[in-house]
Amino acid sequence: MTMPEEDVRLFHRLLFALLDWANTRYAIAPGAPKLAGGASVYSPDSFRIGRHVWTHPAVIGEYLKNARDLSDGEREIVLGWERVVFDRFLVERHLKKGTAMLSLRSPDVYLVSGVEREWEDMVPSLPVLIEAGLIPFRDRIVCGGPYRLFPASFGGGCRYGFREDYREAGQKNRIFQSL
Repeated sequence: MTMPEEDVRLFHRLLFALLDWANTRYAIAPGAPKLAGGASVYSPDSFRIGRHVWTHPAVIGEYLKNARDLSDGEREIVLGWERVVFDRFLVERHLKKGTAMLSLRSPDVYLVSGVEREWEDMVPSLPVLIEAGLIPFRDRIVCGGPYRLFPASFGGGCRYGFREDYREAGQKNRIFQSL
């Protein structure tokens, strides 16, 4: 499941403005090119900037105090990003409603939608370990920009355990489609 093109443009404009502002304000990756100017969202600098914002969600409130060019609706979207879940996740399965990501710090599972590409296209071989910030956008959960993929392989026993963790999360109503 991906977003309509209009939402993709809005998401990128809001996200890139926040990350560029945070990098300028906090010098997280000095000299890194502006994301709004077309820099790669998949660079190590972009990941460092995103990681800083998602692990310090108060940055979002500070940004909103200084952002004069946002509409009320856009402010509401960005304010929702304070509910970020930054963690390492096990990408366990792809479903119609989203890709199931199991938190490594809690019993929670998040169904994450792609922004402009399906997760199944980005991460076809499962399970995979990633580090990312999951944020709300409209009525879904998406990855808040850059994420880090960890090279790892899991044997049959681990895979069975991941499936059981997913099943148990479902039984305990710990599978989330929104934040």
